[in-house]
Amino acid sequence: MLYKILKKLTVGCMLLFVLQSIAAQDVHLNLESVLDMGTKKSLILIQSNNKIEIKRVALEHAGHWENPTLDFDVNSKVAREFGNNKLELNSISIGQAIPIFKSSAKKLVATADYKLAQLQKKSALLELRKVLAESYHEVQYHKALWELQEDKLKQISMIQKRRVGKVVHFISSLDKKRLEIIKQNSALEREQALDAFRRSVAQLKNLLDLDLDKKLTFDSISSTVKLKQMHKYLDKVESHPLITSIKLEQEKSIASVKLVKRERFEDPVLTIYRDRDVLLDREQINIGAALTLSIPLWSHNKAEIVGHQTRGRELALGHKITVHSYQGRVKHAYMTLQRQIKLEAQYREKVLKDAKELLRRTIKKFNTGNSSILSLIDVYESYFSYKSAYTAIVFDMRIKVASLKYYSGSNLL
Repeated sequence: MLYKILKKLTVGCMLLFVLQSIAAQDVHLNLESVLDMGTKKSLILIQSNNKIEIKRVALEHAGHWENPTLDFDVNSKVAREFGNNKLELNSISIGQAIPIFKSSAKKLVATADYKLAQLQKKSALLELRKVLAESYHEVQYHKALWELQEDKLKQISMIQKRRVGKVVHFISSLDKKRLEIIKQNSALEREQALDAFRRSVAQLKNLLDLDLDKKLTFDSISSTVKLKQMHKYLDKVESHPLITSIKLEQEKSIASVKLVKRERFEDPVLTIYRDRDVLLDREQINIGAALTLSIPLWSHNKAEIVGHQTRGRELALGHKITVHSYQGRVKHAYMTLQRQIKLEAQYREKVLKDAKELLRRTIKKFNTGNSSILSLIDVYESYFSYKSAYTAIVFDMRIKVASLKYYSGSNLL
């Protein structure tokens, strides 16, 4: 018995250890996984799905027949004709409103509402993916800057230890003090970069609904950008969910005008009845039907009609303005990206390559005694400054890509 208990405890401890090990593992994130995780856990999309379901149910019931009415008349009218006051059921009728005026218009409005809910979800999803992409690229950017500052501080520490490559150098007391000041400043810059990196990670974790203690790793920021021809982005603008929803709202306003006009007419009511009466001292049973129609002499609903018509004209104008605005933003993002792609290539192939070569030559001169420590540090400072500027260019490119794809309604991946 004791053996079985110990065996179960051992298995339980091992299982707990395995689960803790799995939970403690780093989670690697790339752009695709960030977009996938962010959209699955988004409360905005959950709300959008709920709204779609409500509009779907409303569409199913739009134009349905109203419930029939059933009238009973209990009195002593017939009984009194035969000399007593007994209460009897003397009349029964059933009425049904026939939806011949408003049914089709209600369905048009409900259909537009349902489609609008679907488009609003797509628009919210597109905007959310843009926010997630920008947050992820910000993490990549600050990670790259922090790693640069780490490398810079490491190089300064090596110089402070009088070691550049495999050569040991003599450093005067004045240069030592200068190096200490430079090192302290570099350490401060590294801490600032680390703080910015941590803040950007915390923001991304918040968007992904991850624990703040969760350890994450990330891809390095990529400078690769593949641009299609501009017209391929511009052609997609009019099918952007936000712009399509404005067009659909315009169609809804037209359907609403039609509905309001038809609401002046109450649906006709067909009534079938059976009643009892007395004629020549004999009980008579009467069965018949009646049709009730409304005559819209006074109610014209003009204010509502004018309101919907005005709303339709405003939406038509808003549609043109939004299309023009989004096309302008696509053009601006596209042309900016073209310039940034050229600038990135020039920086990578010319500036960084020359800066690296200059650093190599300066180290060589320093090792042969033909260059001072301050000159070497100055070259190091310039080299890391150029790399930092290059990283900023790449980051701006990634943000512009997200902007271009958002305003054109394209997929971010």
